[in-house]
Amino acid sequence: METIEQYTVLVAEDNRDEQEFLVKMLSEYPNPKFKLMVVPNGKLACEVAQQQLPDIILLDWEMPVMSGIDAMEVLKNNPHTKHIPIIIVSALTYPEDMDFALTQGATDYIVKPYAKLQLVARMKHAIRIAKKIAEGIK
Repeated sequence: METIEQYTVLVAEDNRDEQEFLVKMLSEYPNPKFKLMVVPNGKLACEVAQQQLPDIILLDWEMPVMSGIDAMEVLKNNPHTKHIPIIIVSALTYPEDMDFALTQGATDYIVKPYAKLQLVARMKHAIRIAKKIAEGIK
């Protein structure tokens, strides 16, 4: 019998259509299963991440209240959340933006629009790496 993995994913995205697309896409994925928490800005992402400690966080770069980049800085400076892999999912396509996000602590950077398999593969990879790092620290 196949073991089905399950991961908790925090999504910070202000665009309602993009939220719905992500929820539909990830909730239909057969293995792993994703438990999704969706918030509309980086400030709420920081609050929810602190309380729920998700397996991975997807942050849009450009959001009201607090951008994804600013939220990532807060999360990476918090001892409780700094280990959580963060993928920036953005429409910004300049290589300098990607370089900046990765330099600031993002695990990965995905440009919108993206394919479902691309997003899920990179999420699984980021979670796997984070777990191996955590095991090495224990």
